[in-house]
Amino acid sequence: RGGAPSWTVLRRYSQLRDLTVSLGPASSAIWSAPFPPSTAHRHLVKGEPLLARVLALNMWLQAVLNVATLPLRRAEWVPVLHEFFEVERNWRPQNTIAEELSP
Repeated sequence: RGGAPSWTVLRRYSQLRDLTVSLGPASSAIWSAPFPPSTAHRHLVKGEPLLARVLALNMWLQAVLNVATLPLRRAEWVPVLHEFFEVERNWRPQNTIAEELSP
């Protein structure tokens, strides 16, 4: 939004579920985007059900990022999210990227 860079997050469902545990119960109970339930037979999740789960996980993750900006959760959630996204390893200041692209 508003020109902010987008990220592609490649994580398994179990890693996202572990993130909910690390963040605490409030993270899986966000009313606007609750964490989607597991399916008993994940190898059967294909086509539209898989797409629906991916979209639900994307909505949940965006909601978590929005809630993490609130003072109530910032101190608790931001360090956990930095570790999950490996921010220190993956984030580079914009000028560093521009310098790498310059001839």
